[in-house]
Amino acid sequence: MRNLNAFDRWCLHRILCIPWWAIISNEEVRRCTNQPPLMRIVCISRLMFFGHTAHADRSMDHSRAMRFSLAPLPRDWNQPSGRPRHTWLQAVKSNLAPFNNGLAATYRQAQNRCAWSVRVEMATSASGQAMRWR
Repeated sequence: MRNLNAFDRWCLHRILCIPWWAIISNEEVRRCTNQPPLMRIVCISRLMFFGHTAHADRSMDHSRAMRFSLAPLPRDWNQPSGRPRHTWLQAVKSNLAPFNNGLAATYRQAQNRCAWSVRVEMATSASGQAMRWR
């Protein structure tokens, strides 16, 4: 995430032809370009795709894979050794962490398309981080 943010800032500096030695804050560059941070764009895309797969037809492969991955693990399942992988669903869960919603509850909430797009906007806005979903 840090590398992606750094690359985003580097690209904006290059687009505006700002030399590396110029002392200009990143916020000022954002104001000049009127561009949202790249991580906000990634977060919006991730949550919109989650909503897309949540309200897809239940017979489609991506919908079945999502429902299977949200189901609880079997009792006899052992976690493989090594560092746990950071999955796409864990990233969705971390984006929705301020709202204290689990993935199963979020999956049910995403069934309503209009309400889901409002919730995505609320989750990714700077002021919406402190707000709770109703």
